[in-house]
Amino acid sequence: MLERIRRGELMASEDHEGTAGSAFWFSALYQGSPTMRGGGWIRTVWLTGPNAIGHTDGSWSGAYMVRDGDLPLDLSLFVRSWDEAATQGGGDYTAGMLWAFSPSQRLFFILDHVRGQWSSAPRDAVIKAVALSDNRWGERYRQALKPLQLFQLEGGSSGKDRESAVHDLLPGCRVEVHSVTGDKLVRADGMRSAAEAGRIRMRMGPWNGDLLAAAARFPLEPDDDIDAGSFGYNRIARGHTAAVVEDNL
Repeated sequence: MLERIRRGELMASEDHEGTAGSAFWFSALYQGSPTMRGGGWIRTVWLTGPNAIGHTDGSWSGAYMVRDGDLPLDLSLFVRSWDEAATQGGGDYTAGMLWAFSPSQRLFFILDHVRGQWSSAPRDAVIKAVALSDNRWGERYRQALKPLQLFQLEGGSSGKDRESAVHDLLPGCRVEVHSVTGDKLVRADGMRSAAEAGRIRMRMGPWNGDLLAAAARFPLEPDDDIDAGSFGYNRIARGHTAAVVEDNL
């Protein structure tokens, strides 16, 4: 299933020529710019580094883009942060961004990103497949704790029901569910500041184009990718400051 997610086969709602990734690719290829026209609140060059190049598979290369074999050996504090939706083929996106931190380099790394417009059942299937796949990062880097799956808690009884449901969905995974309040721009300011300061690196992958398009567009809708990303960045920033990630389980 995970490979189908990566190839986009479970994102039937996305028309190939209408996706954010293809729009971003068109802008970069034919307009000679690594950002969509008009730029964004988060400049894409802050994420790719200067002289970035987009590739036909959706991946990007640049000064801040890192190949898998060149990742630091001391990556830790792995966090996958989610922003959930539940409408098939329309509306908001479900997005999940995987972060890690390198103590020696004092840099934040975006290792993976998934997105799609799924109804509840296929969304949960994707989340479970991705979470189980994420555990390999903990094994690869010999982490005492598995990567954290981080979810946003909605208000009211539906939020409590969802909190219970994600714990049931992901047995054997580390799960945290937190309330999120305040303006999205305020919540994303830490991620934006780190990007502007050159403290974020991105692993090369076919998901790069969609994520860069979302960054160029933010805070315009759909803003789910950056909302998920800033949620995880803020959690991992607290984690590296405290030196130890607290586990709620």
